[in-house]
Amino acid sequence: MAKREEAVMEAAAGLFLRHGFRKASMDEIARAAGVSKPTLYAHFADKDALFAAVCDHVGQKMLAVAAAAQEGATLLERVNGILAAKFTVTFELLRQSPYAQELMETQQAAAREHIDATTARFEALLLKELERGVKAREVDLKALGLDKRGLVRVLMQAGHGASYGAVDVAAQGRQLRALVQTILRA
Repeated sequence: MAKREEAVMEAAAGLFLRHGFRKASMDEIARAAGVSKPTLYAHFADKDALFAAVCDHVGQKMLAVAAAAQEGATLLERVNGILAAKFTVTFELLRQSPYAQELMETQQAAAREHIDATTARFEALLLKELERGVKAREVDLKALGLDKRGLVRVLMQAGHGASYGAVDVAAQGRQLRALVQTILRA
């Protein structure tokens, strides 16, 4: 089932990006995933439930990349890696889609819950790395005039802003690293 579920998640994600939430159909998703429509409905009550599951799936993949970033040698590498796992990956995914705005602004409650939970987990990873950085004297919170939670908020805002004016993924990644470096070394 895991292989089939992965196929469904990948097919649904691709079709949501290509056609948007409204135009992607359960028939098309089932066909692209190589499963029957009854099989799809046996696991997902409707398209809303499938979209929520896709949001969770994408979030879990991003969190796995962020967890690997915690092996970085410096605080800058670790924090940048965590933020890139969220914001650079999101930038890359959404650049592919003419429906990016529709997908990001979903009002669908279950999907929003998954997105918000993933964001909270990213914030927790950043908080953990900042605590580690403070202990190792890699960052001076007093000099920054922030507490750890305040610095997490600033870093998340920088992650959002790193896409400003970026023409491609590489540019977004460079801008993110420059912002993180500037903030941590301020």
